[in-house]
Amino acid sequence: MEKLETLLKRWQAQDVCTVGIGKLRTDDALQPRDVRIAPFADRCRLQSESERHVARMAACLVDTELEPMLVADVGGVLFVVDGHHRLKAHKRARERQARVRVLPMAWSDAVAASKLVNCGGAKLPLHAEQARECLWQFMAAATQHGMLSPDVSDRQLGRTFGTSRETVGAMRRRLSKVNPHDFNADALDPGTGWPRWKYVKGNAIRDRLDDVPQDARERVADERRAAKLAAMITKDGPDAFLRSIALLKNEAIAEAAAAMAEAMADPAECQELTA
Repeated sequence: MEKLETLLKRWQAQDVCTVGIGKLRTDDALQPRDVRIAPFADRCRLQSESERHVARMAACLVDTELEPMLVADVGGVLFVVDGHHRLKAHKRARERQARVRVLPMAWSDAVAASKLVNCGGAKLPLHAEQARECLWQFMAAATQHGMLSPDVSDRQLGRTFGTSRETVGAMRRRLSKVNPHDFNADALDPGTGWPRWKYVKGNAIRDRLDDVPQDARERVADERRAAKLAAMITKDGPDAFLRSIALLKNEAIAEAAAAMAEAMADPAECQELTA
């Protein structure tokens, strides 16, 4: 952790320069704000907050400059590590250039830094589950999936990532017992290759069912639908939601009964249904 904090201090001390927007790259491995980490009930809210945050910053660009983004130079390719929303704001405002601080580094260091740098400063707050995921992945990356040095206290880690000391302790106990080969690819963090915390904690059988192999496009559609349903339940209450489901169920039963009645009236169709 000390090594990474030193890297961040060097990074933040770099001279500010201007680069073309088209030269900046993003990667899911460097973005800890994946809404799929959060519960379905919170995903629509997080997406709305993200959009509003980008819109506010884009409006600010009319008469002010945004904080420089932190960009990692990985083998000559410029990757945004801190500033994904700012990059979107620049694009929305049709800006051609942006202010950045660039530091050459290995990909693994950029991934580890992305887990830490988004947990502080005047940024859009992380969801609690996203903060816990940052901590879990940071611990895995910083220790090569082994035991974290006892010199780093649970209290220090909890304060840095905005999590409880109990959560840090639970992660320490699980860290050396996890085998990433026991998890499907969709359950792994794209940067560290380490399983996400939500698949490690709690009931292993229940969490593993959440990762049943499925067509990628179907899964994305199902997750979006679940997020919308969760938002409806939160807004209207579970009782109202169940009443609506009952209406749909009764309608489906009525349609099925009508179809059965028509089939019964036609001996040929009736024979097909009972075959």
